[in-house]
Amino acid sequence: MRYPLAWAETAQQNSVLKYSLLFSSILSLVLILTTSYLVFKNPLVIERGCYSSPASLGDNKRTNDEIESFLRFALPIRFSTDSMTSAYIWLSPEEDLAKISEFKELVAKKVRQSILINEIKFNDQNVSVEIDRVLSVDKLKSVFPTTIQVRVATVSRSDSNPYGLIIERIELKKEGTNVTENK
Repeated sequence: MRYPLAWAETAQQNSVLKYSLLFSSILSLVLILTTSYLVFKNPLVIERGCYSSPASLGDNKRTNDEIESFLRFALPIRFSTDSMTSAYIWLSPEEDLAKISEFKELVAKKVRQSILINEIKFNDQNVSVEIDRVLSVDKLKSVFPTTIQVRVATVSRSDSNPYGLIIERIELKKEGTNVTENK
């Protein structure tokens, strides 16, 4: 074999290897860009029901209706002596301790407490809630109209807390005179 033929064959192999390297580099770059595009794209979530449809993905911003619904659910858990369910999902640790101490005090006095929510008003970060506290001893019931300030905090949504909200702090704003009812 002559040297010029060997050099020509080596040059041809180098040319083929250069083009295959260029082609694999371009292909790798395209795959990297496609993968990164798919990684940052919102996932497609299918809501199952009678008719399957893509579920709308919401942001973490809570609407006033959602906060109001949460408060109508969580405040009776906080103040009612009838429901001693685990409230740590809905309340901050400080409010949970306040609920437990208040519960022990009311049980020691044989007083039952429940609340009725009248109106919810939204301020900047706090929510003003007008409630009626109903305290009862046997058949004697007293109603105390009260306004409380509630600070709601955001947590991650879960199956046990679908609202993704907890009651961080409750402050008594004003308490009215009682209305006693004997049944």
